[in-house]
Amino acid sequence: MIAQSAKEQGFSALMNSEIAASGGLVIYADLDATNLTEDVKTKLQPK
Repeated sequence: MIAQSAKEQGFSALMNSEIAASGGLVIYADLDATNLTEDVKTKLQPK
């Protein structure tokens, strides 16, 4: 589900924001614009 959501929204790479920030991999990211959590949670809900 995560990969599907990322692809649908045009992302080509995914990172854990806390790990990426602590390792200096990300200089800046708009967490509101790049967070896939709600989209993935919606897809995981039973129909």
